[in-house]
Amino acid sequence: MDNINEYILRALEPDDLDILYDTENDKSLWKYSNTSSPFSKHSLKKFIENSHLDIIEHKQVRLVLSDKNNLPFGFIDLFKYDMINKRAGVGVIIFEKYRSKGLGSISLDLIENYVKKYIPIHQLYANIS
Repeated sequence: MDNINEYILRALEPDDLDILYDTENDKSLWKYSNTSSPFSKHSLKKFIENSHLDIIEHKQVRLVLSDKNNLPFGFIDLFKYDMINKRAGVGVIIFEKYRSKGLGSISLDLIENYVKKYIPIHQLYANIS
């Protein structure tokens, strides 16, 4: 799983609701996102419906790391977008069965390329745990 050309970042789709629900409600991940209460499927469905909105308006964007066959491997987020200082945080979640295969590095390479192409950001930062 080390060829970056095998993977893409894509927008959230309605079919991602169940995996998004499972990920957002995985209490072992809450410490990384400062989450303290579960999300409903209704609220996550609305989140997906609004995910087309611009990062400037929402200050965040969530993309799905997948292969060309649309198999999802995880999520990557840009958050706390600061338009003045042209920076944003990056969050990466690789689904458990795909961890330790280099996909975290691949997703960071892909988001760096995405930002260079589409978003005026000069600095990405992450808290590593």
